Amino acid sequence: MRPSDRVLGIVLAVCVVVAPLVLAAWFGLCPQYDNPGCPSPGAESVFDAFRTAPAAALEAFLVVNLVAPYLYPLSYVGLGVAAWRRAPWLALAGIACGWLGSMPWGMIADQAFQTMQMAQAGHDAVFAHVERQFGSSWQLLIVFATWVGGHLIGYVLLAVALARSRVAPPWAAALLIAGAVLMGPVAYPSHLGLLQVAGYVAVAVGSWPAAAVLARSGGQTTSATVPRNPAPHT
Repeated sequence: MRPSDRVLGIVLAVCVVVAPLVLAAWFGLCPQYDNPGCPSPGAESVFDAFRTAPAAALEAFLVVNLVAPYLYPLSYVGLGVAAWRRAPWLALAGIACGWLGSMPWGMIADQAFQTMQMAQAGHDAVFAHVERQFGSSWQLLIVFATWVGGHLIGYVLLAVALARSRVAPPWAAALLIAGAVLMGPVAYPSHLGLLQVAGYVAVAVGSWPAAAVLARSGGQTTSATVPRNPAPHT
């Protein structure tokens, strides 16, 4: 195995496990504690939450907020690469949905940094009005729709792909699906931010077998079905 392949496999393996843990930390540290929709756009209470958050916790949140957009999309790619050999179409669909769902995280991270600066300025009513107007645009609604649907459906499709390719045992695929259900359909109606944290922790644990395969194979699972020296046609 080439050193570059080994490095690629390790990088993807790390992203597959670390990214959901980073997202779990993000929801656990977001200053509107126990709010699955933190930071709530257009609500004046969000500015007060950022002002009164413990300094150390806020700094930790801002560090996590900086890292998350870079790791999150790669985690979906890593899961898809691990399943590609025996379930290429499911893996591709899962990567596509995950990409649509994770790419908006750059904007979400930017919103968190912006909210912190707005909170320091102190014009809560004005800033809340601006955020409500901004959030009501149809363009932004599309972005949020792809985020909500994409990241959840992506995990479900990749869980099925990993199970069909026998990269992940049934318990790992079940954890990926359970995590998606917890962080979306259960967390938001119940208004329990802790379920967001639990959902991403479940995804991290369920992703471990795929990460192990990536680290061992060096990210070469996609080429395993193609022989290096195919027999000539007669």
